Amino acid sequence: MRPTSETIFCDFFKKRLNSYRDLPLLYNQWVNVMRWEKRTRPFLRTAEFYWQE
Repeated sequence: MRPTSETIFCDFFKKRLNSYRDLPLLYNQWVNVMRWEKRTRPFLRTAEFYWQE
């Protein structure tokens, strides 16, 4: 399992932003997420899917 993206983005924004003049920033990120269920319904959803953060 990967860590949540908040920890990664906090470090990134700390290095990227120097002043309020650098705002606004818009970032769109898609990541793979695993669903830890015993049984997922076939053809409706799978255990792994993309999540937009």
